[in-house]
Amino acid sequence: VLERKYGDCKDKAVLFITLMRKLGLDAHFALVRTRELGPIEVDVPMQQFNHAVVYVPKQPGFPEGRFFDPTADALDLEVMRADDVGTKSLVFDPETGTNAWREIPFQGFEQNSERWRVDLKLDKEGGVRGAFQVSATGRSGSLLRRSARNLEQTAQLMQRQAQRLVPGAASSELSLDQVKDLRAPAQLSAKVVSRTLARVEGGDLRLKVPSDFAARNAFSLSSRRHPLVLGVPTESVTVVSLELPEGYAVSRAPADAEVTAGCMAFSRKVQVSGNKVVTELRGRFLCERIGPSEYVSYRSKAEEITRLLDEELVMSPVKAPKGAPKQAQR
Repeated sequence: VLERKYGDCKDKAVLFITLMRKLGLDAHFALVRTRELGPIEVDVPMQQFNHAVVYVPKQPGFPEGRFFDPTADALDLEVMRADDVGTKSLVFDPETGTNAWREIPFQGFEQNSERWRVDLKLDKEGGVRGAFQVSATGRSGSLLRRSARNLEQTAQLMQRQAQRLVPGAASSELSLDQVKDLRAPAQLSAKVVSRTLARVEGGDLRLKVPSDFAARNAFSLSSRRHPLVLGVPTESVTVVSLELPEGYAVSRAPADAEVTAGCMAFSRKVQVSGNKVVTELRGRFLCERIGPSEYVSYRSKAEEITRLLDEELVMSPVKAPKGAPKQAQR
């Protein structure tokens, strides 16, 4: 594998185990049926596996056993591939010649998270300019790192995301803040400008606060016969800092809010300070799937979240107090 710079999952698993042994560590070969293919029949496991990973048992330096997938590309060191988790693995110990079934557990939402920071300055016509930054772990972190190998592809990715967050946006000045270290979240940033974030209505400026959490998209059907598969637990956080144009003040701001269900959570916090509004929107999917009998109630929660996201921030011109001296005409 080292000589040819090539290997499939079995090859890389064996290479990983060999390198571990050279360090004096114990590691075992583990067979997996990736999650999208459905659960495995443990009584007749033959011909059901399509992947191989590594299990490192409890030993000095490893307070508890854990799995590693050597095929992962640009994935955080502490994160398992999304299609590995939630499966049963047949683990073979070459020293004893024995095998055992072991669960590859789902990881917490922290292992697959995105955090967006959007800093914008609004003008009186509803346009904005500023910057946005994304920091991600897990699947999204891997995507950012892999995209960063091609700057044109990365610029297109950031442009699409800018458009999702800020209608009519154009991004520029892409920066690869951190895409090398697999021990830290991947991070990209860019400048952004748009003419159409806010609309002018009766002298007021109105806008929906940008968010990356689109709960409604997951619940597009009115009912289901089969479970809705959400995938691994995830979290999306969008922090938007908006500077108001001179002569304007917030006349109505969305209230703090929270929507919770067993497998889904959403919260909004809004802080108004002088001519700046900071909004934090946090959404989480906490379960791998939702059953048909629960689907309708979750869909109702998703619509509740959508209604909250549709609420507008309203900014109005500041009226001069009565008796205030008028500006002298030139």
